[in-house]
Amino acid sequence: MKYSILLLLVLMFSFSSCGNKEEVADNRSKVKVTVKQADSCFLGFGINFSGRIEPVKQSVVSTRLMGQVSRIFVKEGQPVNQGDLLISIRSNDLKARQNQIAATIDEVQAAFENAQNDFRRFQSLFDAGSASKKELEDATTRFKMAEAKLASVSTMKDELNEMASYADLRAPYNGVVGQKFLNEGDMASPGMPLLSMENHNHFQIVFQVPESDINSIQVGDKLSVTVHATGQMVQAVISEINPSRLHSGSQFQAVAQSDGLDGKLVKSGMTVLVAPHKKKKKS
Repeated sequence: MKYSILLLLVLMFSFSSCGNKEEVADNRSKVKVTVKQADSCFLGFGINFSGRIEPVKQSVVSTRLMGQVSRIFVKEGQPVNQGDLLISIRSNDLKARQNQIAATIDEVQAAFENAQNDFRRFQSLFDAGSASKKELEDATTRFKMAEAKLASVSTMKDELNEMASYADLRAPYNGVVGQKFLNEGDMASPGMPLLSMENHNHFQIVFQVPESDINSIQVGDKLSVTVHATGQMVQAVISEINPSRLHSGSQFQAVAQSDGLDGKLVKSGMTVLVAPHKKKKKS
């Protein structure tokens, strides 16, 4: 009797389960699926480097004079054209020396012309037999000495003019004034940085490569460069790799060129992520 009741319960449970499965299957809703073509994107090969954007042409303006800065004609961030006056340094002593040399040149020039006339006269007299060889030699010596002295003072004049060009410092090319390192009234000295300049028409990417990856890249390799600030991705090509890290810290420095960097969007010093396109086999 117990076995019969148990068998009956098993059969009832089986029929109930089958009914539920059929009911669930009937109540399933259809899901609409849309198929799209996958977009391709470059993810690199697992090696990324950090870098920054730098102008290809940049310079620091300095002087060869010791003097007080009398006036600064530009501001940081100001566009300038080649030849525009940037900084003027007071150089009264230099101007006094220029005036002195100018007066000396006039005096030496007059002495040179007299010596030249004497030489020509004695040369003619000697040819005519009216002057001795000793007189011609003396005239020749005086002429050569006057000529040498004129050349000497002319060289001094050129040197002073060259020095004077460092009193009025002008823009070496079209660009933008970067940082000013001193103010009006400060004392400038030879070799001291006065201000920096950059040309924003052409930028490059400078990035650091750790020792473990330096043999994975080479000049000519293509890169994908992402600008962090703008999200812009551009293509670039490695143009330089410094084979030494002695003066660049713990990593090697590399440079890449790109025509896709828009000067209106990127700024000098912005950070970037550099991803090489393919891995080079170690030789």
